[in-house]
Amino acid sequence: MTADTLLVKNGFSTQSISLEDITHITPTSNTLSAPALSLDRIEIRYEGGSIVISPKDKDRFYHAIQERVPALKTDDNNGLIKR
Repeated sequence: MTADTLLVKNGFSTQSISLEDITHITPTSNTLSAPALSLDRIEIRYEGGSIVISPKDKDRFYHAIQERVPALKTDDNNGLIKR
């Protein structure tokens, strides 16, 4: 993660998502194909799409996202939503 971009690495490719485009982050156990190998996943919805990932430290990931995008607030599902 940079100051304004989330970089999602998948094998040999890297997807860049603008942090300001993120609208919702929610825990999921969706088994659809995704860069996440773990079943302890989070879905990130952003303007233009969504992606499922499994950060090594989910709490630290949420904290880092909230530091960079204060508009993302905790929701009732242990996720974050832009308000």
